[in-house]
Order: sequence, then structure tokens, then C-alpha cells
Amino acid sequence: MLIHNKIRQEVINFLSGEIEEVTYFHNGLPKILNLDDELPMIAVYLNGAEGQPVTIGNIEWEADLVILTYLPFHQGEAVLDELNEKINQAILFHDFDNFSLTADFNQSYDYEYDTENNAWVSSALTYRVRYQFQTLNHKENANV
Repeated sequence: MLIHNKIRQEVINFLSGEIEEVTYFHNGLPKILNLDDELPMIAVYLNGAEGQPVTIGNIEWEADLVILTYLPFHQGEAVLDELNEKINQAILFHDFDNFSLTADFNQSYDYEYDTENNAWVSSALTYRVRYQFQTLNHKENANV
């Protein structure tokens, strides 16, 4: 869905102006090819998108907005926590054009480690977001 790309790109554009410590941003799940060139990195993706009926004939979409932060392994969790605190404060107090945080935005925060090569450490900051109010086409059902 094109709206997903718009949401990811809007978050990337916003964070690239807020998080000076990171210069590499990725739209979607990344495949890290060159650690020296690509880290530190922030990647943005959506997961678990679902349409929810809000009124008769209308749906609104919700999804998990995931902001991944990758750092070289030696920088560790303390630096991740500092970056993610900045990201969290920026996201929570910004009005986006293509989505909004849900009232119960189900925020979560997880770590992941490259346990094979000890090359990177990452964190995933997740928010539940709402977007794109749609009116369903009932033309086919009207002729039944």
C-alpha cells in the first residue's frame, strides 16, 4: 500500500532533522552490507497492519510503527538508550501528516544483538498508529 511508504518516509524525514548522531536512514527492514558505511542506522517499517471498522461502510487502518536503531556492537545499550530517548521524545510530541499515535499506542522497546559476529546491537521502538480513513465501496452489494 502506498500509504505505508508515505508514513515510513515521513518518519525518516522528520527523524533525520532531529537525530544528529545518525546519518544513515533506511525505509523498511534493512540488510546491512557495510558496517563501516551504514552504522549507526535508523530503519523504519510498519508491521501488523489491520483495517478496523469505525462506522458503517468506513474503515480506519492501524499498524505497528517500528523504529529500529543499529549501532556498532561496542557502543552497547547505553548509547542505544540515549538515542531512543531522543527519538521517543521527538515522536511523542510531533504532529504527523499521514498518521497519528493511537490513544493507547501500545509502546514497546526491545533489544537485539548480532550474536554470531558481534558486529551490531539494535533496538526496536514500537508505536501503534492509526491512519487512512477509507469509505468502502458498497456498489457491488447494492445489486444483491
